[in-house]
Amino acid sequence: MSEEKNSEVGGYHAKVALSLLVLVYIFNFVDRQILSILAEDIKADLGISNSDIGFLFGTAFGVFYSVVGIPMGKLADSWNRKNGRGAYDIDGNWARSGAVNEVLLNNMMNDKYFLLGYPKSTGPDYFNEEWLKEHLNSIDQDLLPKDIQATLTELTAHSLAKALEEINALEDNIYFCGGGVHNSYLIERISKRVKKNSLTTQALGIDPDYLEAICFAWLAKKRLENTKFNLQKITGSKKDVYLGKLYSPS
Repeated sequence: MSEEKNSEVGGYHAKVALSLLVLVYIFNFVDRQILSILAEDIKADLGISNSDIGFLFGTAFGVFYSVVGIPMGKLADSWNRKNGRGAYDIDGNWARSGAVNEVLLNNMMNDKYFLLGYPKSTGPDYFNEEWLKEHLNSIDQDLLPKDIQATLTELTAHSLAKALEEINALEDNIYFCGGGVHNSYLIERISKRVKKNSLTTQALGIDPDYLEAICFAWLAKKRLENTKFNLQKITGSKKDVYLGKLYSPS
């Protein structure tokens, strides 16, 4: 196909689509790394102590947020949609009605990702329906959909508890934020696995549904103030950089 033809097929809208995909990727990366990137600057800007920011920068919250919670929750929601039960398992009621299959749970926990050392990060590009299908095929059992949902929920709780134990963080408080706080069955299973009551960031005066938005609002504030950040340990950048660009209306 000629360059001219490629231009006709792609054109302006293709470039816009590509730009949007790049933007989504950037936000996805920042979403995973924002707490570790901004912790020291947030402390300095707001004049708070290490204890005050501990729940944000703490190991327990970081492991759940960037390693376990999101991909496992996405996978459970995907299975929920696949079985015609809506966008997500409301309050974990469907999972609660099922029974955990220990064979499937152990098979998934032996996945190579859970055996990797830290730091690590993942997402629905790895933990997806195909991943689940491979593990279901490998155990060769005829399971009820609700039992699979219960096992996926248990996988979230079990993998989190295991990760916290590996880094000796089970004594730390665990604060939850985001949509997972509304799944009472998931919170119950996590609490049982870590042998303590799990809290939300509401206990610290921050609405768990707003924490991520607050972080991005602070990030926008620092960009407006022309603050640069040192990301050498995160991205390998060779100098301090702005996180974002400013555009004036034309």
